[in-house]
Formats: sequence, C-alpha cells, structure tokens
Amino acid sequence: MRQVLVLGLDGAGKSSVLHYISSEAPKDRTAPTQGFNSVQVCAEGFQIDLLELGGSQNLRFYWNQYLRHSHVLVFVVDSADGPRLPTARQELHCLLAEDLQLPLIILANKQDKSGALSVVELHQELALDTLNSQREFFLLPTSATQAALATATSIRHVKSLLLELLARL
Repeated sequence: MRQVLVLGLDGAGKSSVLHYISSEAPKDRTAPTQGFNSVQVCAEGFQIDLLELGGSQNLRFYWNQYLRHSHVLVFVVDSADGPRLPTARQELHCLLAEDLQLPLIILANKQDKSGALSVVELHQELALDTLNSQREFFLLPTSATQAALATATSIRHVKSLLLELLARL
C-alpha cells in the first residue's frame, strides 16, 4: 500500500480533490473535515491510501506526525484566497523542513474562481524557488469540480501524476 498525505489550509478544497481522484460522480457540497478523511484507490496493480487531515489551525499541529508514513505529499492551495497565502506558505515550508526528500505535488486549486492566481504567481507567493534542489515537486493548476473534469485543470492529471510517482517506489 502506498500512502499519499493530502494537506492544506481549511477551505482549500482537499476533500473535493479526494472525491474526484476516487470518483467522477457529481458532488454538491463538501462539509469541512473535522479530523481526517481516508480514501483508498486501486490502480495499476497497487493500492493508494489517500489520507486528508483537516486544515484548521488546531489540526495543523498533527500534520508532520503523518509525514514519515507517506510516500507523496499533496498540498492543496486555494488560488483565489490571496490573504491566506502567507499562512499556506509558512505551513508548507514547515512541513518540508521535516522531510527533505518526500515528493511534493502542490495543487493550485480553484482555478475556476475569479481572481485566482496563476501557477507562476503561486510559485512566487509560495517561495518555491527556495526548495531543496533534491526534492521532486510539481505545481499543477486544478479545479476540483465535476465541470472541470474535461478541462486542462482536471483532477485526472493529479491522479495520473500520483500513479507515475508511486509506481517508481
């Protein structure tokens, strides 16, 4: 079994990302995660355990305790929530300091919202140029919605990348 840890601030869209990685069924509304969500996906001969921990401030304390059991970190950012990007950057860099090798996928989520920052702008806002050169990381534009499944910001791209990364292990 391969574990993927899905983190990000509350409201970034982590639960929707999990839903659309595991299913293409429509989903109307997603309640905030009060602890954690777990989804198992079987693909290409192995099982992926996607573990999402809630992003509220009181739950972020627990994030780094799950890093050592994970094979890939997915960090979801609300691209349209400019005022909270400094907090997202700080939390991301604290996590990355705990594990210098863990592959990282950053999802620039909510690309369908007006005012969403581009991938280039988020790269700068999240100070990704300061990352350890040994770390493999990806920054993908996403919209975790049913309507976006057929677009360039589809969660399908995330699933494909996860499968590619996990197949190397």
